[in-house]
Amino acid sequence: MKDVLFASELKSHEIRSMLSTLTKLLRENEYKDLAKEIEELSREHRDKLKDLVDSYIDSHYEDIEYDKTQADELIELVEKIISKLEEVSKRAKLGEG
Repeated sequence: MKDVLFASELKSHEIRSMLSTLTKLLRENEYKDLAKEIEELSREHRDKLKDLVDSYIDSHYEDIEYDKTQADELIELVEKIISKLEEVSKRAKLGEG
């Protein structure tokens, strides 16, 4: 993940680690409200984030099947994360937060 806002690069596939690093960078750059929003998103979806990480890892090492409900829940979470990251990026670029 390249973080253009703060001109740093993070090499990780672990979404919880990436969100944690983003929160830290937001705080360091005085975007405390935006950092809080990312923390709340992470906290609210902690179990599903773990499932997302597990699915990434498992898919590389074994055949794994998910039912439609599980897959839909993870897809919905990813869409929510993408939406929040787009919002945070926009607001940070405008100096909000």
